[in-house]
Order: sequence, then structure tokens, then C-alpha cells
Amino acid sequence: LVRGADNDEARQQAAQRQQITNLQEQVRARLTRLERSSLSAEERRMAEDARTFLSQSDRALAGNDFQRAMNLARKASMLVAVVEQQ
Repeated sequence: LVRGADNDEARQQAAQRQQITNLQEQVRARLTRLERSSLSAEERRMAEDARTFLSQSDRALAGNDFQRAMNLARKASMLVAVVEQQ
């Protein structure tokens, strides 16, 4: 019974890790596209803040803090969305 629960938890963690990694990769791709365009000083600052959130998300994921990693990746995504809309 415990072994089955461990397997379920391992599968759940692997799925969470993949979801976070996918979001991080999407945000990085969007940032790369944005940085090829001409950004205002404010937009560059927001893009840099998004990169900072992504770095923090990477560290949280490496430490198996999935909730923090996802929250930081989402913050980065929201900042990128603001820049994309301008």
C-alpha cells in the first residue's frame, strides 16, 4: 500500500515538474521574441524582472518547491504578457 502511494506521489511530482518546466520554456521563448523587437526602457525593465522571476523559479524547482516555482513562473508570464500588449 505504501509503495503504491509513493508511486502516485512520484508521478504527481513528475507531472508538476513537467508543467512548470513547460511554462518556463514558453515564457523564455516569448521573452526571446520580445527582445528582438525594440522595447522602451520600461518594457526592458519588465522583461528583466520576468527573467529574474524565471531564475528564481528555476532555483525553487531545483529545490523541489513546486508551488513557489509555479508561482514565480506565472509572475514571469504575466509580466511578459503586459509587455506583449504594449
